[in-house]
Amino acid sequence: METLLYYIWQKQHYRALTPVGSLSGSAVEVIDPGIRNTDAGPDFFNAKIRIDGLLWVGNVEIHAKSSEWYVHGHQHDRNYDNCILHVVLKQDRPVFTASGVEIPACEIEVAPEMYDMAALLSQGVGELPCACRLKDLNSMQQHGWMDRLLVERLERKAGDVRKFYEMSDGEWSQTFYILLTRYFGFRVNNDPMERLARSLPLRILQKHRSSLFQLEALLLGQAGFLSDVDKTAADYVIQLRDEYLFLKHKFGLEPLPGNAFRLHRIRPVASPHRRLAQLAAIWHHAEWIGDACLKSNYPEDLKPLFMPEVSDFWQSHYSLFGPAGEIGPEKGRISENSYHLILINVVAPYLYAYAQERKIPLLAEKAVKLFELLPPENNRIIRLFRKAGVEVDSAADSQALIQLMDGYCTSGKCFFCHWGISLFSLKK
Repeated sequence: METLLYYIWQKQHYRALTPVGSLSGSAVEVIDPGIRNTDAGPDFFNAKIRIDGLLWVGNVEIHAKSSEWYVHGHQHDRNYDNCILHVVLKQDRPVFTASGVEIPACEIEVAPEMYDMAALLSQGVGELPCACRLKDLNSMQQHGWMDRLLVERLERKAGDVRKFYEMSDGEWSQTFYILLTRYFGFRVNNDPMERLARSLPLRILQKHRSSLFQLEALLLGQAGFLSDVDKTAADYVIQLRDEYLFLKHKFGLEPLPGNAFRLHRIRPVASPHRRLAQLAAIWHHAEWIGDACLKSNYPEDLKPLFMPEVSDFWQSHYSLFGPAGEIGPEKGRISENSYHLILINVVAPYLYAYAQERKIPLLAEKAVKLFELLPPENNRIIRLFRKAGVEVDSAADSQALIQLMDGYCTSGKCFFCHWGISLFSLKK
């Protein structure tokens, strides 16, 4: 209920605002409802309320019943001392601050259709309560909001990139290396992949990029996968172990513990052993891959860099210790779908963050264009929206819908969603 009241107050979509209690009979005018506060403290900051001709500037707290002020313990919290108005559906008792000052109150009258909207959403089935109504949106309504959601998604991801950039001492090449290595964990092993990248600086890989064998030894050994190799292992694996021991001593490396990565219940094609071999091939074939991404204009330009041929061993093995066999048409390379996901989740956010840092608007536009040129993702969220009748034609659409689900649907922010407003015709 309070989420509905927050929206109604912020948008001023109420029928009436009636002064009650000590404020009864006063003339109350809302000049500015204030700024929504999602952290601890009053619900709205810096509101401007004119009471009997006198302008008050301060905070506003909102409850269904005024007595909830005491249920929440606000009478003991001095963060609420600057409240200038208590907005409630029902004033069942006056409230006072920790300083003993009574907070003026107004009862808010909500239009029945607002309650109808809240009831309909609360009765919705599954993760998408409005699914049965989305087909009523026209193409302009759908894509107008999705364009904004895509920008929100890029801004959030660019913020993550900037954090990696700061932790990389302002080196963009190291930033890209960590981003790419982390993504090769494909969710279940993202964190250990990031730890691996931080423990094995890019400069060390670059010194040995002419040797695919040495790159494999560095990545697999530093990940802790070569620590338990014995004489029963394949000759190639034993050679990798011996090479890593030499390089470990040369650079003073300390490998990750052997249990850092999750290995159980992972499909063979997603084996961390295989992923690191693919990463080794990428760095072997492209020294400055981050720079290449900045210069590229089309997804096809980058395919040779992200889908290079792996070494002979990995063309017939999924892991260091498994038997040789047929492993599919990619011959150990990443799949076309994985390549597209790397462009979506690594390259485009990297371009956008770089463009913001260097103030290059055209590069930011290129990041958006990259989404538009790529096919949409096919995951649970996208299938959910497609089933509801939403058009999903590109990665720009799928990324927008993921942002919608993550940023609005799962947290119940239906009243801040442009589709929700359109569907239920919220009017003042």
